[in-house]
Amino acid sequence: MAVYFNGLIDNSMEKTAHYLLNLIQKYQVAGIQVDPLRFGYYGITQVPALVKRCGKDFDIVYGSVAIEEGLTQINRHGACRDE
Repeated sequence: MAVYFNGLIDNSMEKTAHYLLNLIQKYQVAGIQVDPLRFGYYGITQVPALVKRCGKDFDIVYGSVAIEEGLTQINRHGACRDE
């Protein structure tokens, strides 16, 4: 699972790097990228957002929800529920 950021925190590479290091150490997150194009592609205008892609389709769950709960919602109601 990858985590994407829309841009730099306070337009600062140093602040962003510090935050990402904390994220990696605290949650063992791998695959972090700054990629504003993905936000446009999926039409994400608010965060947090969890995206599950299945082929050309995708589902988005917005809000502060545990990843497992977000995926459960998608698996029950989303276009990607059978993936």
